[in-house]
Amino acid sequence: AVGCGLVNLGNTCYLNSVLQALTHSPDLVAAMRAAPHAPHCGLFGAARNACVLCQLETHVLRDALQLHGALAPSFGASGGGRNGSGAGDRAVAPRGLTSNLRSIHGGFRLGTQEDAHEFLRKLVDAMQRATAPTGAIALANAAAAAARGAAAGESVARALRDKPYPHHAFT
Repeated sequence: AVGCGLVNLGNTCYLNSVLQALTHSPDLVAAMRAAPHAPHCGLFGAARNACVLCQLETHVLRDALQLHGALAPSFGASGGGRNGSGAGDRAVAPRGLTSNLRSIHGGFRLGTQEDAHEFLRKLVDAMQRATAPTGAIALANAAAAAARGAAAGESVARALRDKPYPHHAFT
């Protein structure tokens, strides 16, 4: 089955290509549905709009819903389609991600041509950063691992297994 199209918002063909590929990756969509990041995101309110992973989940799951013709009410009037109604449109404007291009990589700008492969690499990095423990949590995790004295290979395997899907899906 073919998902809905994506509106080109000014030289965003590279971004649209990557989004189409990710939206049609069954393992990624299943992981997003099974263990979504958004409910556990450390950002709140308007700051959550800057979370690349929250925006990607919204895009992928909205596209999948439109693909099956069952729009969730939360996506209905949020500008999901070309005319903003969300319902009945076959094209989605990926504004959540285009508004966050600089948080994906500082060199990306709306309206400039970019490379799809580079965008995918930087997007995966941003997804992984969105779920990485920070500050004291990272230090506590490292100290606990050292205290356990786990073998390096076992420790890495366990860490990957215990991390959210952006890490094990793209590692």
